[in-house]
Amino acid sequence: MADIAGVLALNQAQFQQNLAIALTKQNFDTQKDVINMVTEAAGTGAQPLNSSGTGQVVNVDV
Repeated sequence: MADIAGVLALNQAQFQQNLAIALTKQNFDTQKDVINMVTEAAGTGAQPLNSSGTGQVVNVDV
């Protein structure tokens, strides 16, 4: 019975580790999208980010 409990505990730990890795990758992808948007807006002025107008990057925390 202890063997089964050990296998289940290991399985749960692996699942939690894989979930943490997936969430971290998703967070990095989101950050990369924000950085690309801000870079494009600052470089070309094509992406308005606030009411100040195009090309103006204000209050953007990355």
